[in-house]
Amino acid sequence: MDSALDVARCVDEIRNLVGEGPAWDAERQRLYRTGINGMSVYRRDADSGRVDTWSFPAPVSAHALTSDPGRLRSPPVCGVLAR
Repeated sequence: MDSALDVARCVDEIRNLVGEGPAWDAERQRLYRTGINGMSVYRRDADSGRVDTWSFPAPVSAHALTSDPGRLRSPPVCGVLAR
């Protein structure tokens, strides 16, 4: 019996050389991840499928959700991303 947790599928066409660091915002149903070599952070809205991209002047290797819904914390070179 297959469940949503048993099946992996591609949800968008973003191609990263090194893409990692998924962080799931359950409250807002959004998936954040990094494109390290592309110096970007991506946010995908599960309901609409929309993907927002933030670009930075340096590689983004880590990020974390904060207690402020809709905000993501990245290393000091990148700062705090807005909603």
